[in-house]
Formats: sequence, C-alpha cells, structure tokens
Amino acid sequence: MPGKVNRHIAGIILAAGSAKRMGQQKLLMPFGKQTMIAATIDNALVNIDPLGLVSGFCAEQVCKIANAKGIKTVYNPDYLTGQSSSIKKGLELVPIDYAAMFILGDQPLVKPETYRLLSDAYCDSSALIVVPVDKNSKRGNPTIFSPQLFEEIRSLSGDIGARYLIEKHRQQVLFLDVNDRGIGIDIDSPEQYAEVAKLESID
Repeated sequence: MPGKVNRHIAGIILAAGSAKRMGQQKLLMPFGKQTMIAATIDNALVNIDPLGLVSGFCAEQVCKIANAKGIKTVYNPDYLTGQSSSIKKGLELVPIDYAAMFILGDQPLVKPETYRLLSDAYCDSSALIVVPVDKNSKRGNPTIFSPQLFEEIRSLSGDIGARYLIEKHRQQVLFLDVNDRGIGIDIDSPEQYAEVAKLESID
C-alpha cells in the first residue's frame, strides 16, 4: 500500500462560475466576517498545501483575495462553457505526480478537519478517487483524483465533471465517511445564501 511519502495532494479551488442563479458573484458576498471565497480558502489552507484557484467570472476581485492569502491562481477564459473547463485548467496548478483535490468555491462550510481526513485517506490507500460521504450516505465535495486519471480529466467537456469518472472507476473509489454536513451544502441561490450565510460552522 502506498505510503504518505509517495502520495501527495494539491488543492484546486474552482471559483470561475458565473453564478447565474445568484445574480451576482456569490463568492464575493459576505460570509461571517469575510467573503465566501475567503472562508473556503481559509478552511482548506489549514491542511492542504499547495493550494491553487481557478478564476473566471469577476476574476480580478477573486484573485485579489486569493493572492493576498498566498494562493496561486489561473484564469479560465472558457469558464462559460461549463465546470469541466475549470477542472482541466486547474490541473495546470498541480505539481508533477501530485493528486488533485477539487474544492468548490461556494462550499465555505466544509470543516478544516475534513480536508485533513480526505488527504490522509488518499495518502494511506491505493484508491484512484476519494469521495466524502455524510452520515446520511450523501456524497459531497471536495473530491480527490489520482494523477493516473488526469488524461481522462483532460478529455471531459461541457458540464460533465467528476461524477462521470467516479461512476466509471467506482471499483477504485474510496467513499470516506465524514461528520460534516458542509460537504453537501453549496450556495447557489439567494434563498440558500440567506439560510447559511451567517453560519461559521455546522455540526
């Protein structure tokens, strides 16, 4: 079984979407004492290094926040074509032989310890993919993909994302139970934002 010395992970925050349902760049909206994207970055930074970010919509403002926290960024000029373009662009920030942990910018409620648990699970296994699962058996994000899958990731198009590869390689997926409802909560609409924006953490 591969050990931690041979299994490395880079985090990639997907922060390029146009946020049509929200009607504005949701990642720049207030969340706690900062912005939604800043909260997501801070939670991931506790346990994931290196960490990068893919920008698109309102790239200048989003990148300013990321750069202030020491995060490398890359701009996705094709962000309107769907999430797969950002996933592929994010691979440019992943060092050679590192796995990629794809993190959704609009999931600021994911606990810092969840990132560590996912990272440890990947490093201590031979799984090609690691997917978090909450206490209700619901899959969530972030997810980790081995570099063995990067060529397949580069062949994705449109809004076809991680789910396709998870199903294709199901026998080599590690579904990790985590005590974190945040893995299944992303903020897409004003109603969702109003419900969770004042929360700094959830049990």
